Amino acid sequence: MSVLGRFGLSILCLVLANPVRAEPVTLWLKAFIPNTGPAAIVSVPNHDGQTMLQGPGLIGCFLTDQRNFDPNPSSPARMTSSISFDLTSDGVSNVSQSNTTGVTQQVDCNSGSTDGQCTGQADNSGIAFSNIQFDPDQKILSMTLDGQAANPCFSFAGINPAPNIHYKVQISFNTTNRTWGLTATIGMFPSFEGYIQVGSNSPGTLLQAVAQDFNGGTSIYLSRPDLEITGSY
Repeated sequence: MSVLGRFGLSILCLVLANPVRAEPVTLWLKAFIPNTGPAAIVSVPNHDGQTMLQGPGLIGCFLTDQRNFDPNPSSPARMTSSISFDLTSDGVSNVSQSNTTGVTQQVDCNSGSTDGQCTGQADNSGIAFSNIQFDPDQKILSMTLDGQAANPCFSFAGINPAPNIHYKVQISFNTTNRTWGLTATIGMFPSFEGYIQVGSNSPGTLLQAVAQDFNGGTSIYLSRPDLEITGSY
């Protein structure tokens, strides 16, 4: 065999022995009721350090998630969507997603007691990542996240008229230049956050949007202008 032939064979063996390494990626997005911000978030009577959302009229009061922005994927929230996958310049594999809702706890607006008050968990059937696609020519992974859930303790005559907390997020990853981009449609309330972790690196921020003040009524759940954010991984 010629020197050139042996060189070519060596290169082929090196490529086969060192395939493109897959990077594990996890990202998560949450909608949570912060412990400060809008005027409707007040202290729980007789419970130092705790806050509650004081609803207008007959809606009642509900505990907040007792926190502000936090990259811990286990932090309490009204809705949590997470997805994990292995990503290379050749494609995506081992995709796994989880979509959950937090426990809603009603409290007595005057005493702060939870005795006899509603405890419930919203239906999570309206939360999912979908359209997960990899374009082999552009080397781009894209996906869509839709999420909506309503207060399970807000019910009259067996009907839940509560507006949905909602988010809709378009996410893409360019594996050539290792960048990501997202467009998010989210409500005015509550707060929203998203984070990304690549391998064993510390989580990076995808988005953070503070809860907006409101004057009662369903306007609390209207969408704010779309957020368009980019970053690298």
